[in-house]
Amino acid sequence: MIPLEQGPLADRLAAALRVDEARMRHLEICRAVLGADAWIGAGFLRNLIWDRDFGDGGVVPLQDDIDVLYFDPTDLSQDSETAFENRLIAAEPGTLWQVRNQARMHLKHGDRPYRDIRDAMSFWLETATAIAVRLHKVNAVQDRIEIISAYGLQDLFAGFLRPTAPDRVDRFLQRVQQKHWQGRWPGIRVLAEEPHE
Repeated sequence: MIPLEQGPLADRLAAALRVDEARMRHLEICRAVLGADAWIGAGFLRNLIWDRDFGDGGVVPLQDDIDVLYFDPTDLSQDSETAFENRLIAAEPGTLWQVRNQARMHLKHGDRPYRDIRDAMSFWLETATAIAVRLHKVNAVQDRIEIISAYGLQDLFAGFLRPTAPDRVDRFLQRVQQKHWQGRWPGIRVLAEEPHE
């Protein structure tokens, strides 16, 4: 069982999601189509907080791809990911769904096999991106937002763009340049010299 994020920052993230109708709809669709083991992560969450807290004040609609994560070490085929994407597209046309089995991604990146989704996220490049969320059905009328993170939620809410490890700094800096994040979020701080240890 992956430990869930709890405490004031998790509560703040859950509250921000609950008032975002588009993101809540995407979480509901993801659960309905792929089941309880699917998570949505990365920019889906980072952009929500950073657009609100570190942008230029404008409201930015959900416009990027939606990164859906699951973990199935028994089926490492890309065909399964594509089939899941097609099911999500059928349920919500016009949305750019990107589904990745995190049990397969170590092959793409040349890492050791990952143990679970949280372990896989620990190999991502930025701490504030290594976060995922899902809706958990508590009972017939109540859902609970569940949050997991490889590095906690502090960097997300502080607006810190930090590499996840010293050996990833070069790739981190390339990604920061490519994505133009400081233009979109002028209030964030890039902490390339302070990677997570």
